[in-house]
Amino acid sequence: MKVLIETITSRRGYKNFADEAEFDDFLSQNHNKITGYQILQEDDDGLNKQLQNVAKQCEMLENHLIQLFFTKANQHSDYNKLLYAAGRLCEAVSAIKSCIK
Repeated sequence: MKVLIETITSRRGYKNFADEAEFDDFLSQNHNKITGYQILQEDDDGLNKQLQNVAKQCEMLENHLIQLFFTKANQHSDYNKLLYAAGRLCEAVSAIKSCIK
């Protein structure tokens, strides 16, 4: 977990802790030097990993659609639908990647 800490000398900085127990130990040892702290919600690593997995799956599906476009599409309407779907997946990947911290 990442914590923003402010000291009695008005210095501010980030400190990383493995878990809450380590953070509690730090606070008990340094409570007289700290005027305030803020636990940052950076523990969304699970969400970031899920978003990365979804982005990878979308990219794989996009590549598969493009492969189908070049190898299997027989009719003109199939071309348009496959290209449209691949383009929408490309947009989805961009949107998902913009959400990843």
